[in-house]
Amino acid sequence: MRSSLVSLLFVIAGCAQDPAVLSGPEGLTISNRVTGTIEGTFGTGDSAIRFSSVADKVVTTRFDFGAATVTYVNDRVAGTGSVSTSGTLSARDHEAVLGLVDALGKQFIQEVQTEDDLAPAELMLDKMASHLAIAPVDTALGDHSYESLRDVRYISCARQPTYLYQSYTQQWWYAWTGQGGNCEGRCGVGCGWDNTYWFRWGTGVYSQDCALHDYGLQEWTYAIDDYAASSNCTHGI
Repeated sequence: MRSSLVSLLFVIAGCAQDPAVLSGPEGLTISNRVTGTIEGTFGTGDSAIRFSSVADKVVTTRFDFGAATVTYVNDRVAGTGSVSTSGTLSARDHEAVLGLVDALGKQFIQEVQTEDDLAPAELMLDKMASHLAIAPVDTALGDHSYESLRDVRYISCARQPTYLYQSYTQQWWYAWTGQGGNCEGRCGVGCGWDNTYWFRWGTGVYSQDCALHDYGLQEWTYAIDDYAASSNCTHGI
């Protein structure tokens, strides 16, 4: 009943284009949600994030921490995108992003069965929050653009061995990727909600680029196209 009621409230708000504040789980507040736009805040402890995601020909998703901002622009049709930043993320900002990722998952799971069923603005908000959660702390993040010429190189959702190239020793080495351990190869922090629900949520994608990041062989921006353009695993653990 609660899920149906929440979904109905959002449908009513969207049809009427009512900007009234809608409180979500654990500090999540959605202040504006109409077709093509979602805006709000997330607060935890002394930290707060203002977020917005607007879908037009591209999707622009922005996270504002006060002392730092991170803006993603994604064109899923062209397969291109960019991230521009100012300031640095503190440890408290990082904890707030982790909380936002979890809160968005809990909110959206009431409305759709898989993340890929979300409208473009909500989908990219969820995906880019997951990507931001792997950004380094107290380090200038810089700007980055991508063109997904490689496409997404998926690995199995199940735990499996694979060979990875260890660039600083110029050698190939054998490693486990996929589920198990810290779910190396998953695009996102840790194992996400993989072990909680029958479907995967919060960029539940396993890819070679994300594995390279997880094993410390690439920077946080390396797999951004995998976050933006990939489809989730949908067949359970």
